[in-house]
Amino acid sequence: MSTAYQKAVEEKKLGDAARKKGNKQLARMHYQRAIGALKIYAKSANSEQRVVAQNIMKKILKIMNEISGSAQIQEGDEFDSIEIDRFQRSKEIPDICKESGGYVEFSKFCFDDLAGMEQVKMELRDAIELPLKYPDEFKRRGIPSQTGILLFGPPGCGKTYLVKCLAGEFGLPAVIVSASQLLESLVGATEKKAEKSFVCARKLAPSILFVDEIDKLLSESSRSDSTQVMTRTTNEFLTQLDGFSGHEQQSIFIAATNEPENINPALIRPGRVSQIIYVGAPDDAARKEVFKIGLRGNKIEGVDYNDLVTMTRPVGGYEYSSAAITEICTITKKSVVREQDKKGVTDLPITMKHFKDAIHKIKPTVTPEMKKRYDKFAKTHASMKTN
Repeated sequence: MSTAYQKAVEEKKLGDAARKKGNKQLARMHYQRAIGALKIYAKSANSEQRVVAQNIMKKILKIMNEISGSAQIQEGDEFDSIEIDRFQRSKEIPDICKESGGYVEFSKFCFDDLAGMEQVKMELRDAIELPLKYPDEFKRRGIPSQTGILLFGPPGCGKTYLVKCLAGEFGLPAVIVSASQLLESLVGATEKKAEKSFVCARKLAPSILFVDEIDKLLSESSRSDSTQVMTRTTNEFLTQLDGFSGHEQQSIFIAATNEPENINPALIRPGRVSQIIYVGAPDDAARKEVFKIGLRGNKIEGVDYNDLVTMTRPVGGYEYSSAAITEICTITKKSVVREQDKKGVTDLPITMKHFKDAIHKIKPTVTPEMKKRYDKFAKTHASMKTN
C-alpha cells in the first residue's frame, strides 16, 4: 500500500477521533492532512485508484462541511478543500485586525514545503499539537495552552517562512507583525497597534501571533531609554503578552530576531517565552530544495543539484543563507537572459557554468563572528545547539 495512502487513512482516523471528542479545530487539521496525502497519492495512482481517492476526499469534505456549518462545496472542488477552508475563514477577519500593526495570513505552505530543519520543525510541532490535541487535559491540569517561542539566527535563513509553514501545517491563521513598522507609527499609535495585534490574534484563536525583529521593539537599550514612548511601548507589549496566555485561547506567540543578545531580558522569562530555538543556515537538503525552487519554470541542461550543494557547503565557518542561495539563482537567470540578448536567441538553458559564475560573485553571508554571538546566547538560553 502506498505510504501516502496509509498516511491519509491514519489522518482520517485521527480526524474522526477528534470530531467525536468535539475538538473541531484538531479534526479539521487531520482531515486537511488526509486530503493533502490523498492528493500526493492521486498523482502517481492509476485511473481506478484516483477514483477511489476522489471518493474518499468527497466524504472527508462532507464531514468538514458538517463541522464548520459552511455552505456546500460543489462537485469538482474536492482537490481544493484546504484553499476553500482558508478562504471561508479569511472572510471572517475581525475589523480590529485591519487596524493592527500587521496583517493576517492564511498560509498555503506546510512543513512539506520546507526542506531540512527537521529538529526545529519537531519542536514547533510539539509546541502547537499537544494543546490542540488535548485542550480538556490542559484545562484540567491548569496548563496554559499558549507557549511563547523565540526564533533567533542569522538574517535570511527563513524564520518568517518557517512560521508560515507552521501556520499552514495546522491550518491556523497567522497575525504577522513587523516591529520596525510598528515603531514607524505616529507617537501614541505604536502601543495601540501593538495592543490591537494581540486582540486580533485572540479573536482569531486558535492562531499564531508572529512578531519579527522583536529586538527593535523590546531591546536591551530600551530599559535605560528615557523616552516615554519606548517605555509605554515596552510596558504595553509585555502587559498584552502576559494576558495573551490562557487555558482556552489556544494561541501561540512567536517572535524572531537576528540579534538575540540585544533583547530586553524581561521578554525572555518563564511565562512569556518558554522555548528559544536557533534557526541557522540551511543544511544540504534545504539548500538543494532552495536551488530547485529558484530554477522552477526554467530550462536547465546538465545542472547537478548535488554539485551545487557541494559548492555551497560551509568553508572556514562561513555559510550561505537561504537568501544568498536565492540570490545566486537570480544572478544565474539574469546572466542567461543577457547571453540570449547578446546572441539574439531565446530560451537558452541554464548550465553549471552559469551557476559557477554566480557562486563566485555571491559570498557566504553567515560569518564565524555571527556564530560566536549565537553560540554565546545559546549556552544560556536556547533549546537547541547552533551546530
